[in-house]
Amino acid sequence: MEVIIKKYQIDDVVLTDLNLSKNKIIKIIRICSDLMVDFKYIPDGFSLLSVNVTLSLLGNLPVMELRPSTIDGWGRIVKRIIDIGLSLFLLIVLSPLLIIIAIIIKISSPGPVFYQQVRVGREKEKFVCHKFRSMTKDADKKQSWTKEDNPYITPVGKFIRKTNIDELPQLYDILIGTMSFVGPRPE
Repeated sequence: MEVIIKKYQIDDVVLTDLNLSKNKIIKIIRICSDLMVDFKYIPDGFSLLSVNVTLSLLGNLPVMELRPSTIDGWGRIVKRIIDIGLSLFLLIVLSPLLIIIAIIIKISSPGPVFYQQVRVGREKEKFVCHKFRSMTKDADKKQSWTKEDNPYITPVGKFIRKTNIDELPQLYDILIGTMSFVGPRPE
């Protein structure tokens, strides 16, 4: 296959036989990736889409195109440098506001200043997400809802939720690398 792609200077490979073995399909995808050739296939139905898959039409046929992630190699390093630089800058600039909010939370209701929750991140790895506490101490053990009429939301909590100030401690999560400015957000 490599010889044919090089000989005819092929730009796109379109797979129409999905009955090929998975190993053979993976081999074709790897060859296309190594030769910087776009790999496409015509699905037999709706397939699970991911960030690296685009759907287009080839004539009247739906075609799914698999592309290498744009955030690999140096792209990932640059993204991380931007995350560190921007989160550090914002933490420094916003530190007076963060301190004031922390003091107000501590004075207004008993309990910790921060709410920590385990979330699932990249590659299904668990991490701790930090937020300013907006509900009474141990409210998550008493009630499962987070609606605005929730009786466990403190008056300060109502304000910081409405203004999204409760999310600012996540700058720390970005700084240490468990979250990023670009990408999926925690629920």
